[in-house]
Amino acid sequence: MSDKVNQFDDIYLGNAPELGLLRLAQSGLGWKARTVDKLFTVRDADLRKMYWIRAARNFQLRLQLRDNTIVKFDGFQRDVCSIFFFHCTGSGAAMDLLGKLSLQTAHDGVCLVC
Repeated sequence: MSDKVNQFDDIYLGNAPELGLLRLAQSGLGWKARTVDKLFTVRDADLRKMYWIRAARNFQLRLQLRDNTIVKFDGFQRDVCSIFFFHCTGSGAAMDLLGKLSLQTAHDGVCLVC
């Protein structure tokens, strides 16, 4: 079975000045910088929460990992939130473990508990 991959261009990782490419698949996500040799990956099983919030650089995807590490990605357009919502509610492994979805909305922010 093929893994559907969503790709997002011009995304920042944390406060780094480099733009990169973020790819989201059912198995996890990966970010790669355009100009420097920098790569960051997260397995789907390591995701605990996904926060979608308004940020200085358009919208931000903030991930909370199982070990409580926070990872931030900036530069998303508003309309791509549904892709992350589907990732959390779809057939992802993390969703199967908890068996529920929690949404908390405040100031254009959404918390997706995977």
